[in-house]
Order: sequence, then C-alpha cells, then structure tokens
Amino acid sequence: MEGHLPKRVLQVIGSLGLGGAEAMITNIYRALDHNQVQFDFVVFEEDTGGFEADVRSLGGRVIRTASPSRGHAATFVRALTRLIQENGPYVAVHSHVNFASAPVLLAAAITGVPCRVAHAHIAGPAQQSLSQFAYTRTSRIVLARTATDFLGCGQLAGRYVFGRRWKSHGRVIPNAIDVDRFANAPSDSTLRDRLGIAQDALFLGSIARLSPQKNHAFLLELMASPAMNDLPAHLAIVGRGELQTALERKIDKLGIRDRVHLVGPRHDIPSVMKTLDYMILPSLYEGLPVVLVEAQAALLPSLVSNHVTTEVDLGLGLVEYLPLDLDAWVKRLQAPKPNIPTHNEVLAALQGGGYVVDRSVDELLRVYGLA
Repeated sequence: MEGHLPKRVLQVIGSLGLGGAEAMITNIYRALDHNQVQFDFVVFEEDTGGFEADVRSLGGRVIRTASPSRGHAATFVRALTRLIQENGPYVAVHSHVNFASAPVLLAAAITGVPCRVAHAHIAGPAQQSLSQFAYTRTSRIVLARTATDFLGCGQLAGRYVFGRRWKSHGRVIPNAIDVDRFANAPSDSTLRDRLGIAQDALFLGSIARLSPQKNHAFLLELMASPAMNDLPAHLAIVGRGELQTALERKIDKLGIRDRVHLVGPRHDIPSVMKTLDYMILPSLYEGLPVVLVEAQAALLPSLVSNHVTTEVDLGLGLVEYLPLDLDAWVKRLQAPKPNIPTHNEVLAALQGGGYVVDRSVDELLRVYGLA
C-alpha cells in the first residue's frame, strides 16, 4: 500500500561486535523484509564496525547512548525514555544486555511500548559477591514487572539471568545463523601469508571479544608452553575489547609474538573460519556461544573448555570439551583432527536445532505481534 511505513523495533544491543547477541540479531536483521519491519539499534560503544553502514543502507538506525551502570540506573532510564520518545513509535523494545535489561524495559514500560522483550545471552559463575547478588536480585524483580516476554539463547542462560521465573515464563530462541554464508564461504587464501604462517603449520583461531570471560590468558599460556615447541602452531586472535593492551603486554612478556597474532575485528569471519584448523574457546563461562554454531556450519572443529554449555554441540563430532589444564590441550592438539561430517549432515543438525535464521525471524515476529 502506498505510503505504508514499516513497523519499528528497538534492539538494545550494547555493541555491534562479535558476541552471541550481536551476531544473532545482525543475522536476523539481514533476513528481514525491511519494507515491513525495521530495526533500530541502541549501542553503548563508539566503534560499531562495518555493520553500521549495512544498517543505514537497509533503512535502520544506529543510536548511541551512554552505557548503563549500577550506580546511575535512574539517569540511564531517563535518557532511554527520551530516546524512545524521540525515535519511536516502536511496537517492541528487545533488550539483549542481560541484567542491564531491567532499566531498559523500565524505560520501555514508562513510554508505553506494548511488547518488551528481555533476552538472556550469558551464563555466569555460580558464586557471586554480595554486591553482585544484590544487583542480580534487583534486576530480576524489575524484569518480572516490566518484561512481557522472557527469551534465552539456551536453557543455561535463561536460568542464570531470570532465575526461577525462567521455568514458567521462559522460551528458548537459539542464536540463529545464515547457514549458507558459513557453509559456502571461500577460505581466505592469503591470511597465512600475511601473518607469516607456513602452510603446514597448525592454525588456531580465537574469535571472541577481548574480555575476561573469554579467558585469552589461558591461550597465551598454552602457546608459551614448552610442550608446544615441538608443534608448529600459530594462533590468530580475532576481536576487540577492553583487554587489548593487557594481552599485547602478556604476548611480549611470554616471548610469543612470532606465533600469536592480534588481528583485530574482521567482517569476513566465514572466510577466516574456512582457513583455520581449529576454533579455540577456553571460556570461563558462556550462555550459548553463536561462534561455535557458526564454526560447525563452516565444518571447523572446535576445542572448548568444559565451562561452555553442551547445548551448543550439534552432535557432529566437531566440538570437543576439555578441562582448563594446559597438558590436556597440548595433548589434544598433538592428536589427529576429527573426522569432518558432510554438508548435508551439518545442515540437518542446524535445522533440527533451530539455528536456521529464517525460523528465528518467524518466531521473533510472532513475539513482536507482527506475524
């Protein structure tokens, strides 16, 4: 109909980096019918990478605001209330910032947004300090009064963020991906040459935000281990984050700069994956890391810590869990690579697990009341 405007949904995402939430919602955004539905993205960081240009070309907006903090929640609520009023109307506000979704959805409730979605993307340690416990408890109380829908990337993340309310009110929507984008990507044939890596060397990759949760320090200790001297291996660390400077210093201190490469954020992740021998993820905790779903779609074996949820394993033999013990990781890297499943086997597993992006688009549109 002439003059018809798309319905708008506000996605509060924090950043447009490499995290599970960011990857999921950008995959969904690309698959939308933008004549019917548009997303605006609220981010807390100045650097949003190349995706911002895509958003603008497709009719969406990237809106920057100050990050919420535990001590300034009231200020954040007022700022976000104004933001919603000035940029709306919105049929839904969908918040992906875990416990910080509480002030987000309070602002959405104040402005009368009908659909207010809290989405859990992280699972943390069981032990919490008193201040962390108070923050968690307060957030859950606010969310119980403001959210209309409780979503999680997996059961573990849902239970961690929403507590007991998850069992009765929660719903899993897996971190969907564009399967063809990863399955059919060409390898980056020049990456090894640019980094000075021999073709017969073992090429490991970490694709994750540079934050304490991802445990990059363990990877550096692994690469510096004397037992690795007999194994010609290189590690590419893909991503950005607050630990950039600390990791650079540790690399120099350990004397491994010739084997560890900080390559920064990349926007051709499928091609990078096709070039690696292993994805490495020694996280201290996770919700459901979409990068491991993407790696399986790319037929890339992954070695991960046993703190990562088993929900992400599609049963294809491409994900192996290891304790955070250097000897165990060295021993595994010295062993042969696993057998690689066929493309059809991977596609069937992804479809069965609900990781295909078109299915998630349909589910989210129903949540928003648009389908």
